[in-house]
Amino acid sequence: MEVGSLNVMLLGAAGGIGSAFVNILAQNDIAHSIIPLGTKLFLVDRCVDIKVTRQLKAKYDVTVISGFNISSHMDLEKLLIDYKINALIEVADIETIEFVQVCVSLGVLYLNSGYGVWPEVYAKEHPRCLMLVRALEIRNAIINRGARINSGVILGSGMNPGVVNALVERGIERLANINLIDKAALVADLKYIIFTEEDTTTVPEASLFKDAEFPITWNPQHAFAEFTERSTGYVSQGRVQWVDSRPLDYTLDVICNDKMINGMLVPHEESVTIGEKYPGITSGFIYRIPAISALHLPKVRNLQLITPVLLVPKSFELEGSDTVGVLLQTTRYGAYWLGYKNEHHQAIGYDTNATLMQVAAGVLAGTSILLKSFSRISAVEDLDYQTYLDTVSQILGPIIEKQVMPSQFFQGFEQRKVETMG
Repeated sequence: MEVGSLNVMLLGAAGGIGSAFVNILAQNDIAHSIIPLGTKLFLVDRCVDIKVTRQLKAKYDVTVISGFNISSHMDLEKLLIDYKINALIEVADIETIEFVQVCVSLGVLYLNSGYGVWPEVYAKEHPRCLMLVRALEIRNAIINRGARINSGVILGSGMNPGVVNALVERGIERLANINLIDKAALVADLKYIIFTEEDTTTVPEASLFKDAEFPITWNPQHAFAEFTERSTGYVSQGRVQWVDSRPLDYTLDVICNDKMINGMLVPHEESVTIGEKYPGITSGFIYRIPAISALHLPKVRNLQLITPVLLVPKSFELEGSDTVGVLLQTTRYGAYWLGYKNEHHQAIGYDTNATLMQVAAGVLAGTSILLKSFSRISAVEDLDYQTYLDTVSQILGPIIEKQVMPSQFFQGFEQRKVETMG
């Protein structure tokens, strides 16, 4: 698509992910390979404060649309038509199915960072389980994997879902090469695909937090909803297996980079789409949250409302890192872990934290592919994983990869720890 005819809209530009996305575009030399320089870039958010730097204006023709609230598919349709948008990047709390339908009908390219529902639905339902059901609905109702359409759609291109999905494809190829077998033989022997995350964030101001405050490195309301969900789950044989326990009370041991962590089993979209692509495996997401977040879970777990505290460098002096990756474990051919580890100091230049930088890297990598003659509906595992991860690594640094010792193998979702996260 010619630059002169390319109008790109970022919806959710003032949020944590959106701000990181914009700041990386403004400051990183990779920007021109993601969105061509000179492109008309529309920054939209319901908030009135959308920051635009001189660096961003030097690269793009920027228009700010602040204080704009989208509450229905009709609002979106009007916005896209009025500004002649042909590519929408969405990192907001929005109904995924309706957005896909609007964009496909208008021929607008569409990418989001995760599956979503309208905020009022999110507030009433048990959201993460709803997200799993919604991911299945999207797959079953409107997505014929790889089908060509009159626009392109990439769903779930953040960190997880997103980058981790691409890491699965890379890991399968690497583990097959190590064992001198073809990918099909490796996939046939795969037992587990476990997404893992360890966030070691610390803040000197930790003792200052009040009982109703919930501090974490990404959307605190969404995080709180995830952890206090009424049930949790994983995917096995292509089906969601529900566990009658809140995520914060169901913890498991798993390898994450170079150490064993004990983390919550959290229902997540990447387990559904990977489980649909590889129905013979068992998949789930295990997440070790920051100690400061775990400390406050007992104080807020029974509250209907919390006071959200987003841990970002403009408000706090952050130390620690976020490590996110995937474990591939077979029956006969060993196990392999690969992922990214980012320290908070790496993200300060983008005025964000390591967690949000990682998510933004996935959004940017997906955007780069979306804008290059993309005309099908896909999740990230359907894309050219090497091209996708090359972009991610230019932002986050090299991928960490290692074979896993048998003593560190995942023992299954039936194992339980007596201790809980709060």
